[in-house]
Amino acid sequence: MVQHTTVDACLNNKPGHMAQHLHIEIPSACHEQWHDMEARANGRYCGSCRKTVIDFTNKTDAELAEYFRNYTGGGCGRFHNDQLNRVLTVPRRPLPGLRYFFAVTLPAFLWSLKSEAQTTRPATEITAAPCPTDPVRPAPNAKSPVSGSVIDANDYPVPFLTVTEKGTRNSVTADANGRYTIRLSRLPAQLLVTSTGYQAKEYPVDSLAPAELPRITLQRNAFTGNEEVVIAGMMIARRVPAPRKAPEMPPPALRTFPNPVSPVELLKVTGERLPDGTYTLQLWSLSGALLRDKETEWKEKRRKPMVMESAGLAAGTYVLRAVHNKTGKTFSQQVVLQ
Repeated sequence: MVQHTTVDACLNNKPGHMAQHLHIEIPSACHEQWHDMEARANGRYCGSCRKTVIDFTNKTDAELAEYFRNYTGGGCGRFHNDQLNRVLTVPRRPLPGLRYFFAVTLPAFLWSLKSEAQTTRPATEITAAPCPTDPVRPAPNAKSPVSGSVIDANDYPVPFLTVTEKGTRNSVTADANGRYTIRLSRLPAQLLVTSTGYQAKEYPVDSLAPAELPRITLQRNAFTGNEEVVIAGMMIARRVPAPRKAPEMPPPALRTFPNPVSPVELLKVTGERLPDGTYTLQLWSLSGALLRDKETEWKEKRRKPMVMESAGLAAGTYVLRAVHNKTGKTFSQQVVLQ
C-alpha cells in the first residue's frame, strides 16, 4: 500500500554559507494505492489528497536537492524510505554558459521502477524449471534464440533491462514489458540480467533448457538502515546545518556533453569514478533497438573523453550505455538529439 504525507519547506539561506543542506521528512501518511491513482504527466492524482503526487523514487540526491532548492511547501510526493530523514547537500548552480556540460545522472531508466509501498520481500531463489516433455517446444541449439521475461518482487515487469551472455559482448535490451530474446553463441551459457536499481541476477542455460525460459525475478538493491518502503504524500523539506562527518562516496556515473547534441557534433562521454578498462558504447532507441556501438578505452586519471558519433540519427531521446567488457557492468545516461 502506498502511504501519503505532506512536505513543509523551511529554507535557511544565511549569508556566508558555502553549501546548503536539505532534510526531507514525512510527518504523517494517507493510505492510497499508487497503482490505483489516475496517471498524470508528472505523477499520479490522489483523490484522497486531491493533489498530483510527484514520483521522486528515481531521483538522485542532486536532483532532489535541485527540486527543493526553492520549494515553498504544499506538494505531494512519492519517495523511497532511504531518501527521507537524512541530510542532502544542495549543489551550487553552474554558470549558465556551461549548463549543457553537466548532464543529469540517471540511476537507471526513470521508468524502470514499479514498486508498491511495502517492506521488501525476502529474496526469491530462481531455479531452472525441468525440461518440458512437449515435443513442439524443442531445446535451443547454439546460436538459436531463447526468450523470457523479468519481473520485480511485486510481480511488475522490469522494462528496458539488459540481458548479457556472460563472458561475451552479446547483449540485448528488454522491451517495455520486460520481454527479451537473445541468440546464444554457445551452450551451455550463463545469462547476466541487470537493471539500474536492482541486484544483478545470473541464470544458467544448457542444452536441456526450453526455448521459453522461466520468468526471472529481480530484487531491488539493498539499502543500509531500514528496509525499503515507498512513501507518497505531502512533504517536509528543511534546511539543516552541514553534517560533520565526511559524505559517502557516490556511485560511478556517466557524464555526456554536449547534451542535447546536434547532428554535426560528436557526443563526448566521460565518467565519475568509472572503473578503468575497455568499454563498449551502445546507443539505443527507446523502443529497444541498438543503433550504434563502438569499443573504446577509459582511464580515470587521463580523463580523455570517449566519443560517439550522432550524425544520421533522427532528433529525439536515446539511451547511451557503457558496458565494461571484462566485468559486464553497465552504466546508462539519457541523451537528447536536436
